[in-house]
Amino acid sequence: MNSLTLYFIKNNLAILLFIVICLSCQKPFVITESVALKTPMVKIKQGVRGKILFKEGDFSTSGEMLDNGKIYGVERQIMFYELTNIKDVEIGEEDFVKYVSTEIIDSVTSDKQGSFSKELPEGKYSLFVKEVNRLYSKVGDGDYYFPVTVLKDSCKSIIIEIDYKANYLSGQ
Repeated sequence: MNSLTLYFIKNNLAILLFIVICLSCQKPFVITESVALKTPMVKIKQGVRGKILFKEGDFSTSGEMLDNGKIYGVERQIMFYELTNIKDVEIGEEDFVKYVSTEIIDSVTSDKQGSFSKELPEGKYSLFVKEVNRLYSKVGDGDYYFPVTVLKDSCKSIIIEIDYKANYLSGQ
């Protein structure tokens, strides 16, 4: 290689490094379902895969992130219980649960970006997230906590949003 080629390569690497540093300092971006579920994970034949997203700051009532809102993936333990009705728990404050009377089936911990996957047998489950020594979940269809159905030879893709630190503002 001649000195002109080396000079060109060296300058382009410096520019690329500068761009990477600038992008890493940016405000977290809104993670859409299509982006969240394209994260590489362990391949499973049957079970659940997805992403845990933590929301904090201000959002419109339609869920759009406002100036100080943030959404980012987090490392958390996801607990898979037998399908759990609101009657099967002792309710805590907000979306937290103090006690679940149904049987825990399995658990998995997401990676630092919030991605997870778990092989599970066919069945209906309720998902709870361990959040600072408490269980976090939201009631879905039929008064069941985060219901998920695993079918034979299929993998259910989900997004779990933890939003107890988010403010939803009307008129925004």
